[in-house]
This record gives sequence, structure tokens and C-alpha cells, in this order.
Amino acid sequence: MTTVQSPPAPPTAIRPRVVARAGLYAVLAANAAVVAFLFAQAGFASNALIVLGRLAGLYGALLMAFQLLLVARLPWLDRRIGMDRLTSWHRWTGFGILWTLLAHAVFITFGYAQSSSMDPVNQLVDLAETVEGVLRAVVALTIIVVVGAVSGRYARRRLAYETWHFIHLYTYVAVVLAFTHQVAAGTTFTSSSAATAYWYAVWGVALGSVLVGRLVLPLWRNWRHQLRVTAVVPESDNVVSIHISGRDLDRMPARAGQFFLWRFLTRDRWWQANPFSLSAAPTARGCGSPRRRPATAPRPCGM
Repeated sequence: MTTVQSPPAPPTAIRPRVVARAGLYAVLAANAAVVAFLFAQAGFASNALIVLGRLAGLYGALLMAFQLLLVARLPWLDRRIGMDRLTSWHRWTGFGILWTLLAHAVFITFGYAQSSSMDPVNQLVDLAETVEGVLRAVVALTIIVVVGAVSGRYARRRLAYETWHFIHLYTYVAVVLAFTHQVAAGTTFTSSSAATAYWYAVWGVALGSVLVGRLVLPLWRNWRHQLRVTAVVPESDNVVSIHISGRDLDRMPARAGQFFLWRFLTRDRWWQANPFSLSAAPTARGCGSPRRRPATAPRPCGM
């Protein structure tokens, strides 16, 4: 009897989504470990509540930086994980930020109140008046609490999207105020030049990602491809197709069915980002012409 050995099965390729998700988890875990190490290196306070408060504040700040990375709309993450999943993670990370920063404020206030024999309210007022950056932190936490309250399902169902989004934008104000508080009052990242450089690098990457993904890339793509609306076609009572033309559209990294957020630069619409999906991939053809730059015409062309 002759036996034939079957060839070994080819190795299963790791899906890009798994790689991206593992990469995000690894980045978060590595930075959490670095923060814990720097916290231990800076020394502990004599009051246990103050120690817990500082640690909660550090991890709340780290979650804020991670949150910015999730909403930066970086193409590498969006294509591998998906904007819907990133938005879901963003929501739950936001609640994590809310609870860790509330714990930070409560533990710090009660810890210093124990040490000074003051009541918590007067202690908080004293900290805001005498310690640089604390008042800014109080304002930042107030904004985060308000944003967290309107992000709950009960409030979301009763608020118009535009109202909710406008309130949500104040989160960026809270981020700036919180960062200045960390630099002014934090002891962990001022204990050494290496710790300071690390913290600035973390926030530089986070803020830089938001700047690139939400401002630089959209502006560059619009300038590069010269996108223009050529037709608005009602398909039914509640469905509208918008036809776009532009330059070198076949070089745009987009596929049919892909999800887009479009912002139309008109006087009363420029501030709204509307969701659309592509019904056809971008092509180099115009209105019946094989030119690489579709012509602007009354009829649909370009996509």
C-alpha cells in the first residue's frame, strides 16, 4: 500500500483587524506600565487617599490621551478596525475617564482634608485658590461631567445631534485645561527630565494624531482631488444621491460601499459632518470621457 503525505496547510494569515486591535491594546498596556513605574519612582505621599487620588488622576489622563487616538480618524486604524467599533470604544473609554477623574478629585480632596483637618468643601476651595492648576482642573472635570451626562442613552435620545455634538466639542477645552493642570501640579512627570519628556511625547502623539486625522488629511485630500458636487439626485422621499467630481479620483483610496463623513462648504452647512456611503468606487472617467480629470457638468460624473 502506498501512502501519500498531504502537504502542510499554509499558515493562516493574521487578519489586519486583529493586528490593529492587538497593537492598540499593547500600546495602552505598555504606557500603563510606564506610568506605574514613574509613579513609584516619584515616591509616595504619607496619606493613602492622596496616593490613590494621584494614581487615579494619572490613569485618567492616560485614558484621555488614548481617547484622542481613538477619535483621530487615522486611516490605518479606521480601515482595519472600523469607525463604528472605534466610536464604541471611544464611548466606553469616555466613561472610564469620567470615573477615574471623579475618583482622583474625591481622593485628593479627602486626603488633603484629613492631613489639614479641614472639611472637604473648604479644602477643595483652598486647593483651587492656592495650588496652581487646580482651578483649571475643576473646570475641566465639570466639563467632563456635563459631557458624560449628555452622552448617556437617556439624554442622547432627547437631544438633537447638533446640540449633543456642540456640547461634546467642549471636551477639547477640558483636555487642554487638564493637561496644563498635569504639567503645573503633577509630581510624577516633573520628578525627572525623562519623565517630563515621556509625558510630552504621549500628549504630542495624541494631539498630533487628532490634528493630522481631523484637519490636515481632509484639507489635503480636498486640495489634492479638487472635490466638487456636480449633481444632487433624489432617489426617494428620504434618500438622496450626491455625485462628486474631482481630479485623479482613481488614486483616491476608496472603495464602493465605504463609509464617509462629508462636510459641504456652504454658508449654513460647513459646520455639519454628514454620513454617506459610496455607491460606486472613484474612477478616472468623467461624463462619457476617459480623461483623468472629470469635467464639471450638470449630469452626474466622477463617481
